[in-house]
Amino acid sequence: MSNATRWAIAGTGRISGLFADCITRTGSGTVAHVLSRTREGAEAFAGPRGATPWSDQRSMLSGAEIDALYIGTPHSEHAELAIQALSVGVPVLCEKPLSCSGAGTLAVVMAAHQNGTALVEGWMYRFHPQVDRLLGLLRSGAIGELRSIRSSFGFRADVPADHDALVARGAQAVPHPRHDVPVARRGALRAGDRGPTSRFGSRDSS
Repeated sequence: MSNATRWAIAGTGRISGLFADCITRTGSGTVAHVLSRTREGAEAFAGPRGATPWSDQRSMLSGAEIDALYIGTPHSEHAELAIQALSVGVPVLCEKPLSCSGAGTLAVVMAAHQNGTALVEGWMYRFHPQVDRLLGLLRSGAIGELRSIRSSFGFRADVPADHDALVARGAQAVPHPRHDVPVARRGALRAGDRGPTSRFGSRDSS
């Protein structure tokens, strides 16, 4: 498609792979660029998809033709990548959470407003058909008066050995039902803390 969205994908994990496959199937976009911590990782992900590999986000954002950036990196990298992209006018679709703190999330949202650039958090549950159906039933009075809600969510996952270390760098920020801007679930930014520091950018993309 000549008017297909040219996506840059940051992160080469499973979720990024699923997103890339969806782009290919819909035909509404193309995987044009791939960003990874290492050149080798970017090439492995980009090669089969005919995309250009990068290992430095600044070089990619300043030198590539990008219509939108999808961020599927570890949570601690989300804020810096999003802010850099938004600052140069590149729309961002960021997997949840936008950042690991309330302060980080506010900085991302402010970058979007200041630059007039689209920002979307990949929080599918708010827009899932099941949720729409549930809300419809509740509003219709199908179960009577709603007095309280109790829920839980979890799943078994095989995680890398450094997973706990990544989590320790900051907790997930999740949307609060009374606010448009996500709030930190735990691990709020300490006074004087400058927030997450990206591990991208240490390697040349050439």
